[in-house]
Amino acid sequence: MDFRVFITTDIVFSNEYLQEMIPQDFASQLDLLYSAFEQVFRDFPLLSGAILRIGEADGVDVDGFFRSRLLVRTAAEGNSP
Repeated sequence: MDFRVFITTDIVFSNEYLQEMIPQDFASQLDLLYSAFEQVFRDFPLLSGAILRIGEADGVDVDGFFRSRLLVRTAAEGNSP
């Protein structure tokens, strides 16, 4: 049997430091994501891949202010190389 190991993560991860140091445009955020994954796969070479959760489908279950800061907002962005 061939077992493969995948990680699951949200596509957007952030904290105050990253918000101050990394420009908030799509290209810069994507560069950060690529860099993070390159490091993860260097550190854990047995990983077969990653499953990305791109974001919420809607906010119908949100009671307060909708704080979502989605990086991928269009199909074209989701399909970009």
